[in-house]
Amino acid sequence: MGAGARTANGAFRKKTYFRNSLVADIDCLLKVAEMNTWRQSPQIRIKALGLHWRDGRVLAAEVYDDQERVVGVRPLDGSVEFGERSDAALQREFKEELDVEVKVLAGPLVIENLYLHEGESGHVVVFVFSSHR
Repeated sequence: MGAGARTANGAFRKKTYFRNSLVADIDCLLKVAEMNTWRQSPQIRIKALGLHWRDGRVLAAEVYDDQERVVGVRPLDGSVEFGERSDAALQREFKEELDVEVKVLAGPLVIENLYLHEGESGHVVVFVFSSHR
């Protein structure tokens, strides 16, 4: 059982590969940490997101609401630190969270998202990369 990526609210996520929105298999189950309520800070966040492919499937993590219900899935991501390139941030996050080295294959595609989460506004700019181990 490897290390796990944390959700925005601090809980560990199951890593699952998805094809056509259906669960293809579970890569590994990770212990669930205590749930913390997450709220967006009033600042723009910069994220690097990895579309990590294996046999035509993309690695994704379950997303939970405040009541610990699965409300969706999303590819793995992490924050870009000041002075860090977005591709380096992606590689760092995969190494820190899953203890794997990834190679960036393509990207970035840049997406800006203004959204509401549990009634609070958020703003994020995401650099999306295709990656492989």
